[in-house]
Amino acid sequence: MSKLLRIDFYKVTGAANFGEALKKIWALPNEDARTFVFSDSPARLRHLKIMDGLICGDMVRIRLGEPAFLAKLHGGERPITQDEDEGLGETNAFVYCPAKKHIAFQRNRSGVSASKMAYYVEQKNNLQDAIIFEPVIADVAVNELLGKAQPKRLKMKIVAGGLNRGSTQNATFSDLIEAANQMDSAEMEITFGMGRRRKGGMSKQGVIGFVKAALRLRDQGHDVKALEVSAPDQGSSKSELYDFIDATLKSDQYVEPSPLIDEFYKRRLACVCAAWDANQNELH
Repeated sequence: MSKLLRIDFYKVTGAANFGEALKKIWALPNEDARTFVFSDSPARLRHLKIMDGLICGDMVRIRLGEPAFLAKLHGGERPITQDEDEGLGETNAFVYCPAKKHIAFQRNRSGVSASKMAYYVEQKNNLQDAIIFEPVIADVAVNELLGKAQPKRLKMKIVAGGLNRGSTQNATFSDLIEAANQMDSAEMEITFGMGRRRKGGMSKQGVIGFVKAALRLRDQGHDVKALEVSAPDQGSSKSELYDFIDATLKSDQYVEPSPLIDEFYKRRLACVCAAWDANQNELH
């Protein structure tokens, strides 16, 4: 049975040359030097190669301290013995294009998140400036909004637990998160709008920038419950509601299973490359 892979797309921003930063990590000895320990588990760059001008590879999260066993379909179990520095590996395949400065990243909730990969590369290169993976909003969603008159209202609702000023590089978000923390608020519901003013509207690019910042928080695992923009058609006073909660560019691919791990990873990388080929014209 084929396995579904979901591939997300991000624009890589920051002062550093991300491709060269990846190569520097790969040049390190294949030992502790390539590992970074997050608060929940270690992560490392598992594989890297250059292919047709693209940088392709795998990130792996090591699930230390989690006992595991193999279970048979018809009953019976066999424990997997582990040393204290071993754990099950959860991987994410990726394809980065230095020319376009965009990355296609396989989604795996048990693996390394996109934001953690960015932080990993930043830390392993001792960079002073942050590397940011900015979610790509699908062209159809952006063009739909840009074709309208100026937005009249933006509403966001997010669970505040686990948020801190460092969760985002967006200054507006940082101040709002700080206020929520000071009040011990469990949830933030934010609305920007024009009130009773009939003329004018909000900045389209400003609204899109705020939407992208909210989507970055969602990619970090925070629960964004609502992300809605109201905008009228050109020459109309009646507004339509646009839901951006699922408007990011993504691609669903299907990989054929294999009992051979190297063969399976080869097929999986081919799926990520296929997702890149199919969507690269939307990456600007």
